[in-house]
Amino acid sequence: MPIDVVKFFYGGLRYGMYAPIRNMIGVDANTPKHLIPFHMKFLAGGISGALAAFFANPTDLMKVRLQVDGMKGSPPQYRGMWHCFRTIVKQEGVLGLWKGSGPTMGRATTLAAVELSSYDEIKKQLTERGLVQPRTVSGVLVTSMTTGLICALTSSPFDVVKSRVMGQPVGPNGRGILYSGMIHCFAKTVRTEGVLALYKGFFPNWGRLGPRAVMCFVVMETLNEWLKHY
Repeated sequence: MPIDVVKFFYGGLRYGMYAPIRNMIGVDANTPKHLIPFHMKFLAGGISGALAAFFANPTDLMKVRLQVDGMKGSPPQYRGMWHCFRTIVKQEGVLGLWKGSGPTMGRATTLAAVELSSYDEIKKQLTERGLVQPRTVSGVLVTSMTTGLICALTSSPFDVVKSRVMGQPVGPNGRGILYSGMIHCFAKTVRTEGVLALYKGFFPNWGRLGPRAVMCFVVMETLNEWLKHY
């Protein structure tokens, strides 16, 4: 349930705001995608990802807390999503729902900027070189899998830090015991475990982002083609 809620809010906002934001920053709505400058697509993707992550942070926090609840032999602290919500507000205040928003927004900004801009750019380059055929499922499949790999490479460090900051034990004052924030977590992780620790879980991450990109972009491309006839 909490994972579905996160995907509903975060994914809907991220993809839904991309085109309006792209147009707001100076791109004509009638400009074909292959003619839009890469930096404009990158910027629009980053802004939409950051805003979506900020608004969806409470649901993301609850998801992480519920996933790690009861680990290491400790008794479960939460009885469900709404109990988790009430407990966080009671113990850490309303702003506690935005704990970990720094790494969450950093991850989302990087992921959305790379995903939404690189998909269009990779599709353009592959099509121009005759490696894929435009408006075909196979072309979307190759492009989206490549996009998923790039997203996993760029977002994995933020994924690790986000999960550690959000999932760490909290002291009586409502503050994290292990990390004071995103930068501290980055520095401590690299110092104590090495740079490669930021890529722990990389292959499961790619295993999630690759198929997700395929499903999202195949559906989006299919709907775009279908809606052109109406």
